Amino acid sequence: TYLTTMYAGTLIVMAYNMSAGFLRSVGDGKSPLIAMGIAGSCNIVLDLLFVLVFRWGIIGAAFATLLAQLIAFAYCLSVIVRMSVFSLSRADWTPDGAVMVTLCRLGIPLALAQMIVVVGGIVAQSAINTYGYVVVAGFTATNKLHGLLDCSATALGAATSIFIGQNWGANRLDRVKSGLRRAVVIGIVLACFIMAVMIAF
Repeated sequence: TYLTTMYAGTLIVMAYNMSAGFLRSVGDGKSPLIAMGIAGSCNIVLDLLFVLVFRWGIIGAAFATLLAQLIAFAYCLSVIVRMSVFSLSRADWTPDGAVMVTLCRLGIPLALAQMIVVVGGIVAQSAINTYGYVVVAGFTATNKLHGLLDCSATALGAATSIFIGQNWGANRLDRVKSGLRRAVVIGIVLACFIMAVMIAF
C-alpha cells in the first residue's frame, strides 16, 4: 500500500528534484535546503494528523510524505519564477533534438548507476528479511547510521558536479581542474574524519 501510493506520486517527487536541481545549477543551494526543512516539518505534522487523528494508517503516512514533497516543490517553484534566468518564451518550448540527445547521454548513465545500487539494495534486503525481525531492525538502524555518515560525501559529490558543470559550460576549464583537485582533498579529509568517528563510537 505504501509503495503503490508513493509510486502514484512519482511525478511530485520528480518535480521537486528537478526544481531543486535547477536552483542548484545557478548556485542556489540554500533554497532547496529551506524547502526540505519546510517539507520535513510538514511531514512530521501531517504524519501525526493523518495517522493519529484521521486513522488513515499506512496510506496516511505515504500521503503525508507526498504532500510534504509537493510543498517543497511549490517553495522551489516560487523561487524559480522570480529568477529572470528561468524566464521562458514560446520559442523555448520548441523541441531541440541536440539538447535532448545531450540530456539523455548525461542522464541515462546516472540513472543506470542509481538503478544498480537500488536493485542491489533490494536483493540484499530480500536476503536479510529471511532472518527475522530482529536482524531486519538491526540492519535498518545500521542503514540509518550509514546514511547519516554518508550524507557529507553525497553532498560533496553533488556540489562538485554542479560546480564543474557550471564552469564547463562557461569554458573555464582551469576552474574545473582546480575544483576537482580541491574536492578530492575535501573528500579525503571528510572520509578520514568520518572513519575516526565510526571507529571511536
